[in-house]
Amino acid sequence: MPAITIEVDDQLKQRMDAYGDVDWGSISERAIRQRLETLELIDQAAIDAAASDADTAELADRIDEIARRRIERASD
Repeated sequence: MPAITIEVDDQLKQRMDAYGDVDWGSISERAIRQRLETLELIDQAAIDAAASDADTAELADRIDEIARRRIERASD
């Protein structure tokens, strides 16, 4: 498994050291996973919104075409 290194300021490190029994690596990994899940949800929502925009544009084009045909028939 790849390892990563994070930097924290001295004060934070001292506070962490006060709780030596805490698995800070596990907590960091959990926080990273949660943030990634949030970012992936945001990405998916953006993709879904883009698809919705495309669907809306396609529907608008179809409505315009139907309206154009009705106007042409009415003018004949």
